[in-house]
Amino acid sequence: MEIGRLPFLHSLKENAEKALPSDSAGSIFGLMSNCIEKADTSGDGVLSGEEISVFMSNGYNEVISEFQNELEGQEEDIITAFISQLKNFIATMLKSSSEVQEDVTTLEGMNKETFIKNSTDAQNNEDSSMFWQIMGIDNAEGIFDNIDADKNGTLSAEELQEIASLDGNKNNISLQDLGNFFKNKENETAIENTQETVSPQQTQTTQPTRNPGVSSSSSSSSFNPTTTGSSSGERTLEVINKEISDQEALKNTTKEEAEAAIAEQDELIANALAQSDLSEEFKEEYNSENQRLTTAINEKDQEISNEKTLAQDFKAEAQSYASSISDIDSQISSMESALSGLDQNEDASQISEYNTKINNLKAKKEEYENAKNEAEENERLANERIASLEQEKTNLITEKDNILNTLSEKYSNEKDKALAFKEEIAQYETAKKEIQTQLESTINEIDSKIQELKNEKAQVERENETQKVLDENKVVADTTPIAINGDISTFTTEDWEKLGYNETFGTNLADNARVVGERMEAAGSQANCLGGVKRSFIAATGSSPFGAPEQGITVASRCASVMEEQENFREITGISANDLQYLPAGAVVVWTESTTGTSPASRYGHISISLGDGNESSDSIDRQYRHVGENGRPRVFIPV
Repeated sequence: MEIGRLPFLHSLKENAEKALPSDSAGSIFGLMSNCIEKADTSGDGVLSGEEISVFMSNGYNEVISEFQNELEGQEEDIITAFISQLKNFIATMLKSSSEVQEDVTTLEGMNKETFIKNSTDAQNNEDSSMFWQIMGIDNAEGIFDNIDADKNGTLSAEELQEIASLDGNKNNISLQDLGNFFKNKENETAIENTQETVSPQQTQTTQPTRNPGVSSSSSSSSFNPTTTGSSSGERTLEVINKEISDQEALKNTTKEEAEAAIAEQDELIANALAQSDLSEEFKEEYNSENQRLTTAINEKDQEISNEKTLAQDFKAEAQSYASSISDIDSQISSMESALSGLDQNEDASQISEYNTKINNLKAKKEEYENAKNEAEENERLANERIASLEQEKTNLITEKDNILNTLSEKYSNEKDKALAFKEEIAQYETAKKEIQTQLESTINEIDSKIQELKNEKAQVERENETQKVLDENKVVADTTPIAINGDISTFTTEDWEKLGYNETFGTNLADNARVVGERMEAAGSQANCLGGVKRSFIAATGSSPFGAPEQGITVASRCASVMEEQENFREITGISANDLQYLPAGAVVVWTESTTGTSPASRYGHISISLGDGNESSDSIDRQYRHVGENGRPRVFIPV
């Protein structure tokens, strides 16, 4: 995967600048050098799939812990976001480290400007090499200054080969070379100290800044609106409301700055009028018409902005209701499916309960559908008003141009003065238009951000309300173990379904478990059965009941208590270890520890997913386990 396509890298840089002190030596190259050195246990300079898998399972925590002291005193959401992004970055870079290199012959003779340009351009080009993308993510100017030992502004062959030879290959500069180079310079000024002189091109990659380009002959003032992105961390209603408030404040500040810049241009126009020899009558009439039409255009802009906000709000409201309707439809479908399997006589009470819940959900769905239709109609009407207002604004602009041109031409007896006057005024008017255009663009950008946040807020609120409705109408699943008497070797799918077995869910889980097991086996994974099962659940359902692969529960035998609480699984009892080969696809088998034996399975238990053909999957594909130590015991849970 290309580095440029990974969205967390720029936020990693942003959070690093917030979380780490300015003199921290924790650059990307130092970090990756440490990771490569620790992961390359064979010492051959090449990371195998097995070495990467082992390192990501337990080795990289040591590297991550080195940053903990430097993060002391930071806000919790900043720390959490930084560490999470750092872990993703390490995993990706270990797999791609061999691609981060550049030939010495390509770099020889390159000046600083080209070096920085290549790095900056790479941030906007997914097809650029990983070497230049990493230069841009780190501090390209600081990197160049450290390589350029003689400070002549150009990279020589000697300077480059001194670094390239650090990994034994002097023909190219690799990620390992740069890591070793900066470790050797740890007693010198750290790269990060040059962050204060980051070039304008680099600044624009994280904080877009625009200047309308008012010429120096027109005005010495400038209008530089800034937009900000969302913070990372937990997306609660409180966090979203704070971001909306910040964006609204930024919007007001941007308008104030633009209005001040426009007022300055108006003052220049007034001064030019006062200094001209044109008649007072012309100046008064010109100023009056200019002010009248400018005010009308600004008022029309505000009306358009207000209508756009309304249209966006109605659209977000309709989308939010549509999402809630889909959730309720899913819940109704699940209940109706459950009803079809109940007996009219034996399960009358439960059938009545289901019907009541279904009716409640259908009533809420009808309420949401009415609200959705109303929001869509309001959005349509608002868009019609926007189109009408846009045309009115265009007409006003045309009227203004025509009137001012007519006034200038009216005084033909002072033609030469009028032409000079118009030329001078045109410069100021051009500056005003540039500021107004930039203001509109920036306000639209901020409004879009505000609308995104409002949409997110509405979705969170709707999800909370929908979840409340679903919780109120939820039927508690029966988790009582199912006792089996008799021989299951002859069981068909229909026999299992009579016990509540969900073939669709079970087959999906088994199919994903087979893929995960084959991949981990090919990568050489060993003694990581729980990691394989976690990955299988995530692949099949999007989440794991036991936590993430490198987090959560770490001992297989402890998963039995978790499985007891799963609503979509039921434990079955009354079968022996020899019966496990006949389990249906998707059954989860958890073995207890054994008091004897030294194997990982004996000490920590074992967990696997049945493939339905006598085989199981965890971190590899094997015949179904039938023995763990002398007294390990299996517990079986089937999907329902």
